[in-house]
Amino acid sequence: MENVQTIDGDDFSRIDAVQSTEELKDVYQHFMLYHQREVVDMQNARTAEHRGSADAAYPGMDKRSGLKRAQRRTFYTVCRDAGLGGMAEKFGLTPSQLGTNMVNSHQRYETQQCTMETTELAAEYTGGAFQDADAVIRGVSHMVATEIAHDPQVRQATREAYYSKAKLTIRPTKKGRKEIDEMTPLSSLCYVTNKPVVTLKGDQFLHVWKGVQDGVLMIKLSMDQSDHRTSTVIWRRTGMTYA
Repeated sequence: MENVQTIDGDDFSRIDAVQSTEELKDVYQHFMLYHQREVVDMQNARTAEHRGSADAAYPGMDKRSGLKRAQRRTFYTVCRDAGLGGMAEKFGLTPSQLGTNMVNSHQRYETQQCTMETTELAAEYTGGAFQDADAVIRGVSHMVATEIAHDPQVRQATREAYYSKAKLTIRPTKKGRKEIDEMTPLSSLCYVTNKPVVTLKGDQFLHVWKGVQDGVLMIKLSMDQSDHRTSTVIWRRTGMTYA
């Protein structure tokens, strides 16, 4: 069956390689993207087994009590259940291969392209919620983007790129211009342009982030366009993101 993910040695190797809470969260989210349904089924089976003796002693007890609900359906799970992963596998690199290329900063894996036209191949996957080739292509694109975003190596490479190359621009909000004065720790940080994040000292970023949460600062994280791994620009203020 296409696009079926089995639990294998790589899953355990990822756990063994974890060195931070961020990496552990990456591995967990990656595992749950592919295996959440199985995890819930196993938890429910275990709960039902443990409740067996109690059910026998109290036959009137609700046997569903304590069982977890099935995972919430997302557009990704709709695409996966429709079998669109089979098409996604025919184009480009797998998320794992892309992550390896990013971590190693060179093209260890070459991109493989399907010989069929995209729309022609997509037509083979139409049906159900995906009635035409364009809908299939949108679904496949969503699946690929979601899987790339959950790959631990992709996330690690992105973090490392930001840690080493990101630049910080800070501006006060309208509220900040009224409240920030020379007596606050933010006085020397509220007008900063393209400051490399690696040059932040001590608790400076904590003060800046507190200012963002309090609504007195806006920050922009940017990277040079020359960096091939990521060049995202984000303006952020409490409760809002500007791209």
